[in-house]
This record gives sequence, structure tokens and C-alpha cells, in this order.
Amino acid sequence: MPPSSLDGLVRIEGRNYTFRDLYSTGAGKRLLIRMRGKPQGAIACLCRRREPLALQVYSTPEGPRLRCYPDTGPLHRQDCLRNGISHVGEGSRCYSGKAITRDGRYWDVHLRDQLIAKPGAAHSPSPPPAKGRDDQRETDVQGRATLLTALRAIWQITGLNGTVRKFGNGEPGLLAASRLAKQREFLRFNGEPARQVCILPGIDRMATHPRLSESGRDATTWYAIVIGAITRVVRDGSDALVTLRHGDVPLRAEWNIWQEIVAHSPFPRTDALIQALSQESTVKTLVVTLIARVARDEIGQLRLVNGALMVVASFWPVPVDSRAELQVLWHLSSGTGRRFVKPLLYRAGDLALPDFVVLDCALPTVIEVYGRTGSADYDRRRDVKRDLYAANRDRVGYVELFSRKGAMLRLPDRVPGAFDRHKHLVEGLEVKLGLQALRETP
Repeated sequence: MPPSSLDGLVRIEGRNYTFRDLYSTGAGKRLLIRMRGKPQGAIACLCRRREPLALQVYSTPEGPRLRCYPDTGPLHRQDCLRNGISHVGEGSRCYSGKAITRDGRYWDVHLRDQLIAKPGAAHSPSPPPAKGRDDQRETDVQGRATLLTALRAIWQITGLNGTVRKFGNGEPGLLAASRLAKQREFLRFNGEPARQVCILPGIDRMATHPRLSESGRDATTWYAIVIGAITRVVRDGSDALVTLRHGDVPLRAEWNIWQEIVAHSPFPRTDALIQALSQESTVKTLVVTLIARVARDEIGQLRLVNGALMVVASFWPVPVDSRAELQVLWHLSSGTGRRFVKPLLYRAGDLALPDFVVLDCALPTVIEVYGRTGSADYDRRRDVKRDLYAANRDRVGYVELFSRKGAMLRLPDRVPGAFDRHKHLVEGLEVKLGLQALRETP
């Protein structure tokens, strides 16, 4: 039976969302939820803080609504099945369950987010109806991670609260491409600059990692990327306990790994700033922020695999790792109002993670800010970056700035419509420039 023209509202935690298409299958009624103007099924209501949510469909004068309320059990397969909610395959974005209407009838509820369940998965949902004009929109967005899908996966991994904002260009992501001078409200973490633990809308899939190989764990593991202002760091035996502001639990890290993160910070006396944050006094102009890859270990504790320390200025809450970057940020946003990206997805060993990427030029233009460090390793990394961008000069522009020289930043001129052509390169906190990945040589 083809979908009907029924429209209605989905009510989730006090907020209303629209849905379309109530249709029948051989197994009975099925409610297909499609957000208007958004990818189908973009609703993060099945997993929240590692707890399943029960679903209930009920009628109103405006049409059917879907009510979600938390269940008390932990997020395990048997508990989900017992409560009528089932994960459909590991790594899948399909969920199905039973919902009870007020008149006592059971409805199958299928919340599907782009990907179809794996063959043979438990409780696989019924096939969707034949594709029509509305369903074609779903096909167009397959393969793109949505904001709430990432949130759902992050909640499963970390169980942390978080705030994720969308930018004015409609792309999900924190600190993504935007005209910062005119969209300052989008840069605030839950209304306050650098005062809230933020869950970044991205899940990082690491195919290989030396620490995983040494511990004997699966070499293909998913990690959540988190960012937050550090309030306290204490030593607990061989571990460091790093507490983020408004974090539920501290992040554990091996003490030598934490010392390595601090040592690689370009800011002098970063440890003194952290100590100041943990005491009565506060740093009013700069806030030490941790951007880290986080996973749960075998006993369920949050463990910091690797990360980077950055600093957020209270007057302009975009993380940077040097005062020179802070000056460039000010120049791009307040001085010229350029449209740019500040990539923040930290990857251990990457040599070509740009400091900034300007997107309103004829070519996406990379800005690399080099500090005062003059070690042989630092110079080698700089030379490798130069060679990489030079080999791709037909696709990527390149501008470098040396903080010790105090040179003025000179950028290519704006080109009308360039940002609209380049904004598809932005995915969350990454910029897909199509450059060959550069890794540390053994």
C-alpha cells in the first residue's frame, strides 16, 4: 500500500517535529518518520545517556504523535528487545520497535537513518515501500552522516552530555565554515564560551593504532571526539584523571600519555594554567581546552586515547594552539569577515592538518601558522607540508605565516559564489581537500 498523505507531529521531550507518510505493510501498520527539509529519520530518541527510550504513538486533534520516554534499564540487547526496541545490526543506523496506541493497538515503529540493516540481523525491519518522489530524497542523502546519528553513537560510547549546534550554512558541526563576525551566537558552547563540555558531531574510525595493537584489542575501533574546558587534573596511581567542566565523570589517561600531551602544547606553562583553573582563581582571558579521542575500556571507564591541548579566548571562543593563530583568527573574522574553517579533528601522526582553510577564494586556501620552534623535527614537518601543497597547487592554495617575523597575512581576493562551491568539502570538523594523508615515518 503506498504511503498516505497524512502529516502529523512527532513530540520528543517537549519539542514538536513533523513527520509524513503513515503506510501499511504485510506485517501491519508502520510509521515512517521523515523530517521535513532534513534527512529521513533524523531523530536521536532511541539512545540517550546509554538508556533506551520507549516509544508510544497517540492521537491528537492535529494528528498522531510519537512520545518518547526513558526506560530504566541499561542499553543491552536483551533489555532493548524486552522493551520493544532493538538494535538492528552492529554499526547500523536502523532501529525498530513496538509502540502502543491509546486504544490498545500495537504499531511497528521504524526509525531509519539512511543505512539499511545488515542481512541476518535480529529483528530486521520490513522492506520499505516502493520509492516515490519523496523517497528519492532519502537516496540522495545516503552515505552522509547526520548530526543526530553522530550524537546517538557518541552517547553510546561516552554517555556524556553535550551540546552540538548547527551553523548558518545548514551543515552540522561545531566551529564549521561560517562568517564568524556575523554568527557569533553559533560559536558559543551551550550559550557560554568555553564553559560547557561539548560533544563534537563526529565519530572517528581508526583502522590501526599502535596502542590498540599492544593491548590486544580490536584494531578497528570507534571513538568519540570530545572537547571541553579543563577544570582539574590529578594523578591517581599510574593514571591522570582529567575533569572537564560539566563532565559527568573524569577522563582517565596514562600519566606518561598525559605528560606527552602537555609537553607538545605550544603554550608555555600550560600546566600552571591548569593548576590555576583547579583553584579559586580563574584565567579570565584564556581557557585551557582539551580536544581528545575518547573510548570506553573493558571495565566501562572513559579513557583518553590521545588528544591535544588548545586555548580558547573568552572574547572569541574558537580553540587555537598559539597566540599567532589567535591573531590570524581575529584577522579573518573581525578584520576581514572571511568565510573559513578551523579544522579541529586531532589525529596522532598527521602532518597535514591545516590551521585554517579559507573557502571564499577561487581555490580553497590553506593557512599554516608556524611558531618559534626551530627543532629539526619541526622544520621537517614544515617542509613536508610545503611539498604537499606545492604538488597540489592546481586544487589548493597555500599561505604561510611565521609568528616570529610578524608578517601581515595576505590572502587571495574573494570570489563571488566560491563559498557555495567549496562548502561541500566541510564534514563536521574536517575539511576534505583530497590530499594524500601524511603520516609520521617509522
